[in-house]
Amino acid sequence: MRERVKIAFLNSLGLALDPLLSHCTRQKIDILILTESYRSSGTLPTDWHQHHLFARPNPSTNGQIPGVSILWRRDLPFHVHPLPPHAPHALSVRAGPHTITGVYYPPSLPNTAFREAIEKLPNDPFSITLGDWNVRLGPLVGDTRTNARASIMTEWMANRGLHVWNASLAHGKHTFFRRDHKSVIDFAVSREQDCPAPALEVDDEQLFAADHYLCIFSFLPTQAIPRVPLPNAPRRLWQLDRLDDEDVLAQYVDTFAANLDPFLEDASATRQLQDRHAATASIDALGTRLTQAIHDALDASVMPTTPRPKHWKWFWTPHLQNLADARQHAFVQWKRAPNSIDRLRLWKA
Repeated sequence: MRERVKIAFLNSLGLALDPLLSHCTRQKIDILILTESYRSSGTLPTDWHQHHLFARPNPSTNGQIPGVSILWRRDLPFHVHPLPPHAPHALSVRAGPHTITGVYYPPSLPNTAFREAIEKLPNDPFSITLGDWNVRLGPLVGDTRTNARASIMTEWMANRGLHVWNASLAHGKHTFFRRDHKSVIDFAVSREQDCPAPALEVDDEQLFAADHYLCIFSFLPTQAIPRVPLPNAPRRLWQLDRLDDEDVLAQYVDTFAANLDPFLEDASATRQLQDRHAATASIDALGTRLTQAIHDALDASVMPTTPRPKHWKWFWTPHLQNLADARQHAFVQWKRAPNSIDRLRLWKA
């Protein structure tokens, strides 16, 4: 059974974290993206799982380049895998086939740098990008004006066949506000066919940050996201003796090699990471993905099998069980015999 995936995103400047997380828990938000994060190390004070692109020094201004944080609930029924950073100002996780990316592009970012950054965003099927783009798309999303980034972003979306969901699901709903003006700069972007039954809510009734509204994007996955096994679920087993068959072995090798290509790209990117926290999260994610690649290859080739009951023995048959029962019955009769004569008779019998 497929269940809706709910992703909330919010600019975290002036964030009230506890009320926000309480609200997200009540609304059954699966993944929360916090943009414009100035956290340079450590974790947020919550038991939600966390993945961070930390703020880093900006040599040209003596200030900081803000980062992005992605959080997800501990009780999610599916795995969320942190991915190493691939693009400037962006951070990604993977849930099933979906690559979910949070972005924050500062207003001070030059247009050429903005173009280069969005070109490096994930472009695989089922990619979803959400966050604070600081782009004014004008009438397309119901905003009052455009800016220089608008043509860059619309060209990029056209080239990749992408759709900005604010245009069709929240047209004219402002995501940013100040005393003197309002605008639409927080977007959810993906291919239309990758997000069936989409919904986008701009929660302008409650404030959890200084000048942005909480946005919630949800959709029904095109395929069920693998669920987390139950804590007491039996370990996975495969018919490994089938690897003696050359055709089966070739299928396993081919499937594993195909699964390994994106893994090797991410492993190479992880080696370039300078931040220890980001590298640790990336290595953990790579370990999980490598295990999954092996499991997927085994599923496609040798096929899984079910574990044998703990009491099962390969040599035990129904006939042996009947003989054991008869022996036990005779032993009980002999043990209960009232005297030695009767015991001797039962023993000989």
